[in-house]
Amino acid sequence: MRRTALFARSVLVTALCPVVLLLGAGRAAADPILPLNWAVSGSAVLAKPGVTMRIPAGATFSGQLDLATWQLTGDTKIPDLTLRMTLFGFLPTTSVVRMVPTAPTTASVDLGANKVLATTTFHLSVLRVSSDWLPSVNLVAPGCRTTTPSVATLHNTTPIDLNHLGMAGTFGISPFTGCGLATPLLTALLSGAGNRMALTFGAPAP
Repeated sequence: MRRTALFARSVLVTALCPVVLLLGAGRAAADPILPLNWAVSGSAVLAKPGVTMRIPAGATFSGQLDLATWQLTGDTKIPDLTLRMTLFGFLPTTSVVRMVPTAPTTASVDLGANKVLATTTFHLSVLRVSSDWLPSVNLVAPGCRTTTPSVATLHNTTPIDLNHLGMAGTFGISPFTGCGLATPLLTALLSGAGNRMALTFGAPAP
């Protein structure tokens, strides 16, 4: 059993994560905590309106992988998202949405099964909704957000490679609160299950 564990650790460090080699083999063997710093890209698809929000440049994940327990923890930071949609079939609008984490991102890594299962929780905060015909007017009140956090459960869509890892899954959106007169409209347009998220985590370019 000990030989199997040592072999699995060696595979991860030397074959799956070339970045670790920069740390030196001696340190990698002695220190079971592997720091991770990834650039994040991808998109989220909102089920009800059927629109896609692209993850903007500058999104990052910073965390660590415990090589003894194969548990990953860290913080995902995503810049404000832009949502463009047409209301009532004729009114083009642009919204600015922020994903506000409510807990660290966590994941379990099963190297033998080549599986990663991750969970991230966040509020959706709507900072701005404006008509493209009158962009200076914000239609939502300050403090507009979902009533309860969304929970996104993601699984890997690519083989485990700590330099390039694809993850995908679904999440729900609760009703909105604090949005002023736009509260019932946002709830009707966006709240519900079956929303999809697809992310790629990768080592930043040198």
